[in-house]
Amino acid sequence: MAEFKCYAKNKFGEKSAFGSLTVKKRTVITDKPEPYEVAAGSSATFRCTANADDSLKLDIIWLINGEPIDFDNQPRFRCHEKVATLRWSPMGDNRAPILRFSIQYNTTFTPDTWDAASDNVPAIDSSWTVELSPWANYTFRVIAHNKIGPSSPSGHSDVCTTQPDVPYKNPDNVEGKGRDPTNMVIFWSKMPQIEHNGPGFYYLVSWRRDIAGSPWSEESVRDWRQSELLVPNTPTFVPYRIKVVAMNSKGTSNVAPVEVIGWSGEDKPQLAPTNFTLVEVTSGTEALLSWNPVPPESVRGHFKGYRIQTWTDGEEDQIREVKVNSETTRALIAVLKPYKKNNVRIMAYNGHDSGPPSETLSFVTPEGKPGTVKSFEVYPDRFLRYAP
Repeated sequence: MAEFKCYAKNKFGEKSAFGSLTVKKRTVITDKPEPYEVAAGSSATFRCTANADDSLKLDIIWLINGEPIDFDNQPRFRCHEKVATLRWSPMGDNRAPILRFSIQYNTTFTPDTWDAASDNVPAIDSSWTVELSPWANYTFRVIAHNKIGPSSPSGHSDVCTTQPDVPYKNPDNVEGKGRDPTNMVIFWSKMPQIEHNGPGFYYLVSWRRDIAGSPWSEESVRDWRQSELLVPNTPTFVPYRIKVVAMNSKGTSNVAPVEVIGWSGEDKPQLAPTNFTLVEVTSGTEALLSWNPVPPESVRGHFKGYRIQTWTDGEEDQIREVKVNSETTRALIAVLKPYKKNNVRIMAYNGHDSGPPSETLSFVTPEGKPGTVKSFEVYPDRFLRYAP
């Protein structure tokens, strides 16, 4: 607000007058009515939400074909609380006692879908209270059940409109992981419109290095259907603290966000295990191996373990592999070929890729037991035939 003064003076005297100017925030329609196409006899619900200066009284006036709507002669049920009480009259049990009622609802967010508000209302009841979400247009219907099955749904109720509020929850399933070694992608489950609780809904995504005193970075995601955010230029495989908060024009969600630990992108392990040793050949197909572990900082990712690969000369395209966990430094492998020169190597691997292989060990395995005869046939002329 600004105050202005007008001052006049001559030889006979002087005079002052004052005036003030107050600037108000302009009124904006934040949620305008959308066009509908419905079948004859069906209902359509329109919504209009606006923001005005806090010092002004906001009235929303509805017109139809240019004329104000007479709501006294065209009533519309309006919910002022967070619950609605429904009442109904049973229409007979058709000679099989009613066992229960189910109450269904839909909203203008999902007008073609009826969801269960309560599926086990006692048969003796003819009213029921249902909790509602803010900033929604509800209609309800009731279905009776007996031992034969459900009745046809009742006609739908009048429209019940709830007022906006802040969100009552934050997104679920928040996590962070990289798509490549230089970024981190923050993921969450998108929140359906019934959980927005008001106009102007968006996600406020925040992240910082998991280091004491590290500052938060944040970005607003305005599309409620979006469920991820790419954070570029991150160092390789370092932990971050992450949170995602639901926001709308009324404010921040009324529950504290859960902070989760996410990781920037992984890269290939840098080093191979050292001192890869053949401890003992125990049979034609088995050998005991040992190695020194790789340093944890060289893994550059979520350490999954070690891959032990083996093949025989001339069969390099038929590698056989055994995986062992990251805590292991000895393993008995049982995938060798008997009475042949076997080659073996080992490498560390993480969630992104395998690291460089160790030096290759080569050794000849002893003869193995003969395999089972595959087929055996006896003929009347004392002739035998078999396949080894």
